[in-house]
Amino acid sequence: MKRRLVDPPSPQNDPRFQEERAKFGFVVGCERCVYFVHRTGGCAHRYPNEQHKVGAFERDATPAGSFCKEFELD
Repeated sequence: MKRRLVDPPSPQNDPRFQEERAKFGFVVGCERCVYFVHRTGGCAHRYPNEQHKVGAFERDATPAGSFCKEFELD
């Protein structure tokens, strides 16, 4: 029997994530990553990044936020 892969739930609607994000000042989103190209708003590695931008982590944002495996702080 094959197992179906399911995307994990987005943290955007997790009350604990939102509380800790505000309390501890979590830095999430492409705009703070060293691979973010400010001139174009894209990723230097050409990954699609709409789900990784800061606004995607706001409650009920569309598309829902998800973490990028390449995220690196400036």
